Amino acid sequence: MEEKIRKIAVVGTGLLGTQIAIQATCFDYEVSAHDPDEGSFNRVIQILDAMRKFTGKGPVVPMEKWEKGVQRVNLCKDLEEALGDADLVIEAAPEELELKRKLFERLDALAPRGAILATNSSSIPISKIESATTRPERCLNMHFYSPALGLNMVDIMGGDKDHGRDY
Repeated sequence: MEEKIRKIAVVGTGLLGTQIAIQATCFDYEVSAHDPDEGSFNRVIQILDAMRKFTGKGPVVPMEKWEKGVQRVNLCKDLEEALGDADLVIEAAPEELELKRKLFERLDALAPRGAILATNSSSIPISKIESATTRPERCLNMHFYSPALGLNMVDIMGGDKDHGRDY
C-alpha cells in the first residue's frame, strides 16, 4: 500500500524551518509549525522580506503563492497540537546532537505512530539520532538548502535502520 504524505509538521521556525513550512504550503501540503519562541516565525518573515528586497531574489514559487503560503501555515503554541495527525515531521532545531536526540524522543512519543520523523541537519547523520526513538526505520535526514527561499533542493538520507526504504 502506497503511503501519501498530506500533513507536515515543522518543529523549529528559525530561518530555515520557516522557509520549509511556507514552501510546503505552496506545494499544497497542510502544514503546522511549532517553536518554543512564539515570535520566531513572524521575525523570520520580516528577515526574508528584507533579503528578497536586498537581493532581488524571491522564492522558487510565484510571490503571490508564497505570500498566501505564509498565511496557510498553522502556528501552534503546543508541540502536541502541531504534531497532531502529521504524516511527516521535519525537525529544524539548532545543530546540537543531544538537543536533537531529546527532541526526537519527544517527537516519537507525541507524533502519530505512522509518521516519518526527519531532521533537517546537514552535519548530524540520522544514524546518531534514530536510536532515541522506537521507530528508527521511519527516521531520516531531509536536508533543505539555505536559503530555501531561492533554492528548490533537498537531500534525503536514510539511517542505519531504513532497510532500503524508498521514501
